[in-house]
Amino acid sequence: MIKRWVFAFLLVCFLQQLWAQPGTPVQLPGTKFTMIPPSGFAQATAFTGFQEERTGAVIMVNGLPAPYAATADAFTEEGLRSQGMALVSKEQVEIGQSEGVLLTVTQAANGTKYKKYILMFGYEDGTCLVTGMFPEKAANLSEPVRTAMLSVAFHADQDDNPLDAVPFIVDVTGTGFKLAKYAGGMLMYSTDGRVPTDKPALLVGNSLAAVPVGDRKQYTTERLRKLPGAAAAAVKETRALSIDGLDGYEVIAESETEGGTKEMISLTMLFDDAGGYYMLVGMTKEDIGAYVDIFRKIALTFRRK
Repeated sequence: MIKRWVFAFLLVCFLQQLWAQPGTPVQLPGTKFTMIPPSGFAQATAFTGFQEERTGAVIMVNGLPAPYAATADAFTEEGLRSQGMALVSKEQVEIGQSEGVLLTVTQAANGTKYKKYILMFGYEDGTCLVTGMFPEKAANLSEPVRTAMLSVAFHADQDDNPLDAVPFIVDVTGTGFKLAKYAGGMLMYSTDGRVPTDKPALLVGNSLAAVPVGDRKQYTTERLRKLPGAAAAAVKETRALSIDGLDGYEVIAESETEGGTKEMISLTMLFDDAGGYYMLVGMTKEDIGAYVDIFRKIALTFRRK
């Protein structure tokens, strides 16, 4: 379960033009972390972290609702390979008073080979996951990105309102859902206020940048298949819709858990003209008919900030 959630968090990501002063720790919205960004990197608005627009380099910071040991154990060489990453090196590091690990990996995407650093360390009841990625040909960014990542610091008294960290809003008033966690660039809601949970859950997030979508209807169905536990889900309904001036599709599917319980998955994807998208994922094993309507009601409240 932990491995599924950790790698699911890595799928989602996000952009700004507010430049940070060199050498100054910058508070990361929605978290209790600060970081000193590399020179020339802008603080992002569509994800938590920094971006260098010229090369497309990014540094993303996420707090995961999982213990450090279990999270680090999930990043095996085999597990990384299954996500298209090749492990180059692994080293133990210290962040403040916490032990951590820094992985160096390579990954190819859209015809470009990337170098990626993955930093993990424990804090309070969770794990901080920092990912720095840049084109391998931009080798001059290697040391600045690595140094910036190692400057991350945890501050227990820092305001971490997750609603400040995302470029959208949804209204769950009267639906029974509670904001449970902000992680991986996503707002996570559940009816019991916990994540992970076996109760009905809702995840809302957006893409990091433009993606080669092509057929939006087909892309939505393919994106559904990439959700944890949805590879073999049976699609029950697909419909076009428009919310907040964005066109998209809703897919309702049904899957079966290992225990034989039926689970409904609702995926709504809204596409913008710049090639990015927003997504709302609803999941429930109970009152399936009622929750289809609830997920639709929440989706209709979606607004960009």
